[in-house]
Amino acid sequence: MALNALGFTVLALGAGLVVPRRAVRVDLKEPRAGGVGAGARILFTDRLLALLLIPMAAVVLFTSAEGVAGVFYLRSVAGNDTLYAVMLGAWSVGALIGALTGGSRFLGARVRTPVLLGGVLIGAAILAEGLWPDALVILAVFLLGGFGNGMHNTGVRNAVYARIPEAHHGAAWAYLTVVFKIMVGLGFLLGTPGLVVDSDRLIIIAAGTGSLAAVLLALVGIRAANRHRRTPVLN
Repeated sequence: MALNALGFTVLALGAGLVVPRRAVRVDLKEPRAGGVGAGARILFTDRLLALLLIPMAAVVLFTSAEGVAGVFYLRSVAGNDTLYAVMLGAWSVGALIGALTGGSRFLGARVRTPVLLGGVLIGAAILAEGLWPDALVILAVFLLGGFGNGMHNTGVRNAVYARIPEAHHGAAWAYLTVVFKIMVGLGFLLGTPGLVVDSDRLIIIAAGTGSLAAVLLALVGIRAANRHRRTPVLN
């Protein structure tokens, strides 16, 4: 508790130092772009974003399911609270590095690569977690999975800002927020052992497989869309 309090205090002080002292001017004449419904229409008008929404939603769904089932599974694999905490920390460390990488000049200019590659790394890490119940293996793959998670999240942000006009960003994020919240709720339900599936390990294996399948489905859709055009535009 003391460390948590200290951490929040440091973050608060840091935020106070970086927030601009001058008041931010807001243009009240910005056109109203609608809410959730408008955001859905905007996203599905862009074929690439509509296809990328498959792995976006799947990642949230299956990482949420793994998060619940993993509480039981990882504790049994770790054998003690310290190793359990270290494994969770490995995912966070990987996510930080992945976010920095996803925001780099090379990947930041690409729309689909961070989302799809991040989804593959997440799915592979969760699948390996379930297939090999060994603490050292899970520690290693969690670094990789966290890296993919950070890259994926950054890619989602970049995709929205790159493909959607600025006036419609709010509507797009409103829709995505609703989708992601629904996926989190479903993931918590599906990830609860005994509610749908009894085995926590089987839930984790299914979550990893589902994440990889969602990325594959999006790739098939993108290739099919590009075949119907003379030049590839879904980049």
